[in-house]
Amino acid sequence: MTKQGIEYFSLDVQFDDKTELYLLETEAIGLAVMITLWQLIYQNEGYYIINSNDLCLLVKRRINVNINDINACINKMLARGIFNKCLYEKYSILTSKAIQKRYFDAAKRKKQVKVINEFVLIDLDLCENIIYVNINDINVYKNDINVCKNATKEKEKEKEKEKEKEKEKEKETDFEVFWKAYPNKTEKKYTLKCWKKLKSTRPPIEELLKAIKKQIEWREKANGEFRPEWKNPATWLNKGCWDDELTEEKKSTW
Repeated sequence: MTKQGIEYFSLDVQFDDKTELYLLETEAIGLAVMITLWQLIYQNEGYYIINSNDLCLLVKRRINVNINDINACINKMLARGIFNKCLYEKYSILTSKAIQKRYFDAAKRKKQVKVINEFVLIDLDLCENIIYVNINDINVYKNDINVCKNATKEKEKEKEKEKEKEKEKEKETDFEVFWKAYPNKTEKKYTLKCWKKLKSTRPPIEELLKAIKKQIEWREKANGEFRPEWKNPATWLNKGCWDDELTEEKKSTW
């Protein structure tokens, strides 16, 4: 049985502009990922490779690069046109005209080369050893493709959860700043509960601090006039007391 892949492939001494731009973005890791993907393509099917769940693992085994970095490089290669984006979106394969030209030139002396017509980007009319096969023959890979996509979605969900956690930490930090500034420190746990409940309606911490400072100064300048005691901090938040008008004649309790 004739081996589909080839033993070696040529590498240009000067890359084209889109590849050079890709390498500027990704540096040494990008070069290693790109060449390793070419090796896997030429070694196996010859002119394409399915971006299945195992592909990143195979690349990682060869060059010991983080899987997230490998996926990032693949996405940048697709964006730069190093791989054909249309075929990737339709069939989840990585290929290009340049890859196919190199492969089919090198495979001319093979007795036969199996080709899926839907994956072809170049003219193969002069290739006499081509045997076209049905695209349904690659259905065995579909589970791997779905697993890969599901894994990516799970990673995205995890990232979103991490972002939410970071936001919560920031909010708690803001609460500590508020708590430190507010003069009447009572019922901290209940106040934190109110703080979280009001996260969509209360103003930014900077505005709250300005309001507290203004109200402190207003009390300090009382000159014997009546000034109400500070409210419980939870009550101050719930009633939106950062908007209170401070006048010399104000008699209401807050």
